[in-house]
Amino acid sequence: MNKEEILSRSRKELKNSDLVEMQTSYQAGNIAGRVGATMCILISVIARILTDEYIVSPWIIYFSILGTNWLVRFIKLKRKTDLLVSLIFIALAIVLFIVQVKQLTGANV
Repeated sequence: MNKEEILSRSRKELKNSDLVEMQTSYQAGNIAGRVGATMCILISVIARILTDEYIVSPWIIYFSILGTNWLVRFIKLKRKTDLLVSLIFIALAIVLFIVQVKQLTGANV
């Protein structure tokens, strides 16, 4: 197998994606996740200080995003650990959604 065949096969596997672009996209997603978590913390702390109540709505969105991200990883890579992590995040999002609905309906949580 010569150099050109190896490059051609590699391009097919990567579907013509640039490796640097893929790495940059991964890093951007990683940083965006950290910024998202930081914003959820800030919103939750500020809401607690100003209203004496816990606010869970940002966390519902955050855990939904994380759950979807890990589920896509599982679908693409078929790693069982990715499925487990995605189910944990999705379960957290569902539990917090239920808490949010109870808060909106006036039930004590």
